[in-house]
Amino acid sequence: MCKSVRISLYFTAIIFLLIGVDSVSANSSFDGVTFSSEWVQSENFQLKNGKYREPAAPGSASFVTISLTDHIAYGQSNGRKTAALILRTDSAGSGVFYDLIVLIYLDNGWQKVGSGFLGDRITMEEVEITDNLVKLEWLAPAPGEPMTGSRVRVYKTFSLHGQTFEEAAIEKANILNQQSSQESQMLLFDRVWTWQKSVYNNDTSVEVSDPEQYTLKLLADGNLTAQLDCNRAAGTYTLDKQQLNIKITHSTMAMCPPDSLDTVFQKDLEAVYHYFIQDDILHLEMRYDTGTMFFE
Repeated sequence: MCKSVRISLYFTAIIFLLIGVDSVSANSSFDGVTFSSEWVQSENFQLKNGKYREPAAPGSASFVTISLTDHIAYGQSNGRKTAALILRTDSAGSGVFYDLIVLIYLDNGWQKVGSGFLGDRITMEEVEITDNLVKLEWLAPAPGEPMTGSRVRVYKTFSLHGQTFEEAAIEKANILNQQSSQESQMLLFDRVWTWQKSVYNNDTSVEVSDPEQYTLKLLADGNLTAQLDCNRAAGTYTLDKQQLNIKITHSTMAMCPPDSLDTVFQKDLEAVYHYFIQDDILHLEMRYDTGTMFFE
């Protein structure tokens, strides 16, 4: 082998070695930090070279894998070095979930100060830390659309306060004519909403043939009434800006027809966490981006 070829191969090997070292170093930067996640059974876990795996269930051959993505931002928060990480969770099922993790650097190393769920099968665009704010931008499935359907651009901002943080703002920029929180709450109350359909993010849906049999009415005092096909029901709800949680507390006990959607309707209602009104249609979004209920 001639001398020039040997030199070329030598430098090529050095370049690949350096790339590998940099990659491992980047993935290992947060090894040793204690994380927690609702997607795994373990109460606490640590990454190894940027990853963590555990069986999806005891004795299962499938694994849940949590990975550190390339979306990492550094900055200062109240005079301390701060990092914002995006973790990706492959759930061994249909979901691929993304979470924001915020860390600050203390004398003994990185320490988690908060986290926030971002969505299922989203496409991250940007993460940055500036002026004690963590600013995020990503693409997500449009409400009511399947995972492979149209997408909207989502902006989310978290405000950092010492060793805590809180959500500061959220906007879905491509949803037009979305009323302000105060305006939409005025439209939300004391109106009988009829359930039209539920569209789930596993590409399935439920169409309601008789919407008048499935209704929801939210009263301004925090109580609600509902029609669950052949049964009347009542319950309570909590409302914080666009965040909505519903609980059915009691109902009549009539036996509805075999093709009734009463149990589906109640289950979907109690999974709701967010709402908005667009073009006089009420959208109730379910937790973990699992689907959307539509009312008129």
